[in-house]
Amino acid sequence: MVIVDLFSGAGGLSEGFHKEGFKIVAQVEKDHWAIETLKTRYIFHELKKNNDLEMYYKYLISKKTYKTIDNDREQIFKKYKY
Repeated sequence: MVIVDLFSGAGGLSEGFHKEGFKIVAQVEKDHWAIETLKTRYIFHELKKNNDLEMYYKYLISKKTYKTIDNDREQIFKKYKY
């Protein structure tokens, strides 16, 4: 089944659907920091699927400030071309 999560917040409902094997095709949210959380969870699931959680853990550990979040993610996006 395909899921569209409206008013996603930080994505708790999507996480539950994901764990049950549903395909999340869209998450709609307007809060900036909730969106940042959704992006991080997306990265987690994609890296897990690619058996590269080490890169995810390095990404989390490297977080010194929220100001560099886009640049830090860019390293992952360059490697996997999401």
